[in-house]
Amino acid sequence: MFEKYIGFTQNAIKEIYAYKFRMFIWLLYDFIFLFVEYFLWKAIFTANGGSLYNISISQYINYIAIGLLVTRIARCSIDFDVANEVKSGNVIMNLLKPYSYIKMNFAKHLGYTVGTLFNMIPVLVLIFILTGFKGLTLNITLVFSISLVFSFLIGFLFSMSIGLLAFWLTNIWGLNLFKWNLIAIFSGQMIALNLLFKIAREGFNNLPISFISERFLQFFFLGIGYLSYLLPFQAMTYTPSGIYTGMISGFENISFHIILQVFWLVIMTLIVNTMWKRAQKKIVVMGG
Repeated sequence: MFEKYIGFTQNAIKEIYAYKFRMFIWLLYDFIFLFVEYFLWKAIFTANGGSLYNISISQYINYIAIGLLVTRIARCSIDFDVANEVKSGNVIMNLLKPYSYIKMNFAKHLGYTVGTLFNMIPVLVLIFILTGFKGLTLNITLVFSISLVFSFLIGFLFSMSIGLLAFWLTNIWGLNLFKWNLIAIFSGQMIALNLLFKIAREGFNNLPISFISERFLQFFFLGIGYLSYLLPFQAMTYTPSGIYTGMISGFENISFHIILQVFWLVIMTLIVNTMWKRAQKKIVVMGG
């Protein structure tokens, strides 16, 4: 069924490497991001005696390192492609082809991801040096791999849903920027979600902001934590990263997060299919 879409995947990989300087900038960005996060959190943990809320410095460094890999796999910008096709009118040509439009875009996204991972090989070596696959068992590796696949699929479906909004909004540039900010806050990229809940429960050891009450900040972090579980973003990044690093541990806790990923996978699939059916009845070609 997917054989006829392989060409889209191959072309996407070629497209990734057509702009080598851009790939170099992304590689440089990943190195800088990893080093900044490493030294920032190392300083925070060292100032607190090497651990923070019973989370060790090595465990959190592992979370940062593997989180970068997970973020790159879950990251999807196919909404830009869909929106540009709608705006230019080229979408009508794709609709005339004997392909599923959603499967075609999935094949392209798969190619973009594969190309990005090849470009990340130097970063992956650094991640291996930082993490060393410490504490990994066969079961955890298997569950992590399943969770990573779910993360990849949810990321694509969410991006596809944003892209399909272009059939109604035409220009989704601002919405796309808003999307990346939401993902950064609620996915666990900025701070691990279990650390948010620990801060909310136990408070701050050294409150750095004197004009804001500790009580308010505890309530704020608790709200962010709960809201994260009401949105699909934590299923994209935090769940696989947490399973890998042991921040999500125990059969019940791991099962809950995997089930939550399956739930969002089903919900996002239904949303994308419904939007696509309605979008085909609302095509307005702006150019061509």
